[in-house]
Amino acid sequence: MFAKFRLHGAGDGAAVTWGGYRTAVVLRTWRIGKAAKTLSVQGGVPTIGGESWTLNGTLAGKPDLFVAGRTPLILAVPRKGGFWTWPVVGPLTIRDNVVIATLGPPSQG
Repeated sequence: MFAKFRLHGAGDGAAVTWGGYRTAVVLRTWRIGKAAKTLSVQGGVPTIGGESWTLNGTLAGKPDLFVAGRTPLILAVPRKGGFWTWPVVGPLTIRDNVVIATLGPPSQG
């Protein structure tokens, strides 16, 4: 599809949830980026890594740290006619007012 991709928004109700109904964080602003497949060499053997999706955002309120520490977490971004969703596959990091996470590939809901 795309080698690199960026999507961003603000004030539209994007949130990270647990189990689809418990909100961990609501995002004031957010940016989702996709990096191309990576190439690395380990032990003299070239390896092609998968796509890398990341979330960077700012909080729109107080996070629920109990819920934020649970799995599986899903990032849901509203769009016309539904939501785009990404599974959170790495730790959800919340520091000061900033949220960072590694995401899996998106799906539509």
